[in-house]
Amino acid sequence: YSDDQRRASRLMDIALGFDDSWLINDLTTERALDERMDLGNGMVLTHHSQVVEHFLLCMALCQDVTPEGDQGFLIYSGLSPDEVCLVDAARQMGYTFWRRTDEHLTLQIRHGSKTKEFDLLRLIKFSNSRKRSSVIVRDPDTQIITLYSKGADDVMLPQCPAHLSHFVPRIEAAVDTYSKLGLRTLCLGCKTIEPSYWEEWRRKAQVAGTILEPKEKDRQLNDLYSEIELGCMLLSATGTEDKIQNGVPECIERLRMANISVWMITGDKLDTAVEIAKSCRLLDMQEMRVDIVDAPNKHQTKAILMPLRPADDGKYAIVISGRSLEQVFRDPEMTEHFFHHTVSCAAAVVCRATKSQKAEVVHLIKSRMPEVITLSIGDGANDVPMLKEAHVGIGVFGKEGNQAVQNSDYAIAQFRFLERLLFVHGRWSYVRLAKLISYFFYKNITYTVPQFLFGFYSAYSAKSFYDDWYIATYNFLFTSLPVLAMGMFEQDVNPDMGEEIRREYPKFYSVGQRNLLFNRHCILLSWTQGFAHSFVCFFIAMYGLGDIVHYRGHTEDFWYHSLLTYMSCVCVVTVNVLIRMRHWSWIFILTIVASILVYFFWMMVYDLIDFNTAYRHATALVQLPSFWLSFLLILAVTSMSHFGFTSYMRWFHPTVVDVYQELQHKERREQAKKEGDEEPPTMLGNMAPFNRGLSEVTVDNPNDTTHTSSHTHPSHPSHRMRPPPPFNGDRCRTDMDGMGGPEDDLNEGNVRVKPLSELPVGGEGIGAISPGPVWPRIGVGAESSRGRERDDGGLGLT
Repeated sequence: YSDDQRRASRLMDIALGFDDSWLINDLTTERALDERMDLGNGMVLTHHSQVVEHFLLCMALCQDVTPEGDQGFLIYSGLSPDEVCLVDAARQMGYTFWRRTDEHLTLQIRHGSKTKEFDLLRLIKFSNSRKRSSVIVRDPDTQIITLYSKGADDVMLPQCPAHLSHFVPRIEAAVDTYSKLGLRTLCLGCKTIEPSYWEEWRRKAQVAGTILEPKEKDRQLNDLYSEIELGCMLLSATGTEDKIQNGVPECIERLRMANISVWMITGDKLDTAVEIAKSCRLLDMQEMRVDIVDAPNKHQTKAILMPLRPADDGKYAIVISGRSLEQVFRDPEMTEHFFHHTVSCAAAVVCRATKSQKAEVVHLIKSRMPEVITLSIGDGANDVPMLKEAHVGIGVFGKEGNQAVQNSDYAIAQFRFLERLLFVHGRWSYVRLAKLISYFFYKNITYTVPQFLFGFYSAYSAKSFYDDWYIATYNFLFTSLPVLAMGMFEQDVNPDMGEEIRREYPKFYSVGQRNLLFNRHCILLSWTQGFAHSFVCFFIAMYGLGDIVHYRGHTEDFWYHSLLTYMSCVCVVTVNVLIRMRHWSWIFILTIVASILVYFFWMMVYDLIDFNTAYRHATALVQLPSFWLSFLLILAVTSMSHFGFTSYMRWFHPTVVDVYQELQHKERREQAKKEGDEEPPTMLGNMAPFNRGLSEVTVDNPNDTTHTSSHTHPSHPSHRMRPPPPFNGDRCRTDMDGMGGPEDDLNEGNVRVKPLSELPVGGEGIGAISPGPVWPRIGVGAESSRGRERDDGGLGLT
């Protein structure tokens, strides 16, 4: 039942909410049992209606939910959504849990026709070690003490008395049927307790509850709980549907596209876990080899696990139960084999896992693969140890309380939002931090190296090249805002721009996985650029001003060169941010303008203060034409060199980000055409082939023959990427969707991308390449409608 359906059924006050004629018939008729069920203490069940009644009483009483509202509109709330579901199911069958106090539990039977109050003697809550919960109540009419219990089948079935063991196969069959349907199963049972035994047990529980040592206290209480729960007669099995949220299969599929290993760790039964994994597209029984490890002891577990070997194609998965996992962690040899077998598998499912085992699985990966970042996501209290153990813990708001959210690093409303959290915000965080740190190295090297160079001109006198106040305000006042904007607003690719780009966005995640933006090469490149720009600022300022005579007749001193060098450094590093940033927002432009204006304002105001060591030098300097010519020359040299290097790398050594930026530019160009605007110029008109997995590039030109060439992977040393040769001086246009159209049949070259299904098998011009971690397997070739002639000139594609 959905929330709306449940509320509607309550308001309608229907007699029975379940369309189960068999159960209703057993509840309302006096059909005799084939064999009597002796609960002990004088209680014997002889009819089906009695069994169904205790079954409904178990669902209504063995719980820890709180009723809210009045009789006409009653809502249950609790930490476990399964308990809420069972209590609500009992209500639909006429056994309404109405009120809870410290000493009593009140039920309304037959929808208010009868009210019955049970004495609450003990509530034994669910724990991961026991995997069951129980309640002990006393019927005020008969004074019979009854224990109702519900829990997992692997702990409830062994509790059944020997004289009632013939009921176990029927319960097991029902549990297996529910599990194969993907339902979460529970077994329900009850037993009667003699008053004398209850008093003795209660005294032992009181003594155990006063122990100060937590571990000893829990051990003794668990032993007492197991003792009193022993011998429960099985009443029935229940199956609860735990619906998968919208977008979960698609999210998991894209996570795996991004080369992220996905493991499912759950406390559900093995068959239930497998069905959920199949519905989430984590397991594909037709495409994968699925190895199941589920054994009751160490020897059987070892016999199943040790012979397992990875599949040659990597399409295999492992499903292991909690009891087998416990044996694996106890044996170092099996632990090592389990680790090496699972880290290379396509999927892993751990079922019947306790909360401690969930944390142990995460710790296994963390301890043996320190270079790997682990992420745990869960919505229940049982997931808290796992969330804390992983590098990143994400809590999902759900019906199992807020413990997971309160103990997580991030919180999301639904599982499908994990995709945007990782691929968009997580990736942006990496891009921003990588650029910010590299830029910090660059701007501080650009600023400090002139101080070192000045030592050669000052005979190493330790004289400072900059004024003290200029030194103090460089990082604090003049260059802080652009850095802040870069760290907050940088977006190399807009995720909302185009369905095709959003579909291929998981491939971008490999930029962070391979650490392409923050490595030794990137840091060294920033250092080199900083040193080069500092040399340009210092030497042009030193020799570009020429001989200066102050308007009062004073000759030049080093403060003129210092002020020009300092102003050049501030403006150069500020303009450099414009080239580094891929996303220009109005806030970012405002920080650039504000930083430059603040500097010029400070320079003119500070120049008029008496204690300034370079008093009135700035006023004289800005009046010199050589100052402005030198300043503009410095900006031109530094900016054009950086822009030229960036353009060269973008043209001849493009990254995957550059490719998708061109796709975004194509969409903007199409939108501009629809709106009647002028088509903006394209910078990378030949990047389309890298947007396809295996593709053929067909170049049609009416005025030139077509060349065919094979290309290796872009990272291969022998590969030298170059722009395509011009066709009659015209540049190639791209048809990214591979369809072509009337507007594409122009006199200039036309590049079209065809899917793999249209490729000739073994045909000429198809170049095979070795797959890389980022680039998919690509075949590149050229074919002309006029023929298939080869030419050593080839077709260069970037």
